[in-house]
Amino acid sequence: LLTASHCRFSGGNATAYFYTSAAQVDLSLARPVAGVLLDEGVRPSLSDFTASDGDFADFAVLALSSDIPSTSRVATMAWSYPGSDATGIRVGAGRHDDEVNPAFSLETNDDETHSSSDDGGSFHTKRNETNNGDSGGAFYRQGTSHLLGVLYGSEVVGLTRRNLYTSVPAHLVTVLRMMNYTG
Repeated sequence: LLTASHCRFSGGNATAYFYTSAAQVDLSLARPVAGVLLDEGVRPSLSDFTASDGDFADFAVLALSSDIPSTSRVATMAWSYPGSDATGIRVGAGRHDDEVNPAFSLETNDDETHSSSDDGGSFHTKRNETNNGDSGGAFYRQGTSHLLGVLYGSEVVGLTRRNLYTSVPAHLVTVLRMMNYTG
């Protein structure tokens, strides 16, 4: 699984949860996290999300103790960054409109990429609609459902606060290596 490294998962004492098609968490589908892999140089305990190559890399690959549930759909990772104005969908399980979300149901919102490139390992979207607990949530490219980014949070760009994502295409080779992917 791909999430944000600042969520500070650790193998052996963390659990990954899966959702039904109704965007509700299904506790019977939970899987223990067996291991956590971070990009070289990233140190979440020091709030340092810069990889040894200098890129922003707030992502973690979680190895599970068993296969994902057969009811789950594996997301395709985006191979390239589409530039600014690409439409997408932000997914988060934190607070909804700053209201408590005790069931951790998923919320989705339309958004668009703002950054013209993902050089430096990250990109911004046009909106700032994240809530506490949304970190690690996905940004999917609309029309393709390709995973484009993993949410860090938000930051001020110019005079506007915008969502900040770690770019999957910028780190694709590293993520695939961490997953022991061959092909």
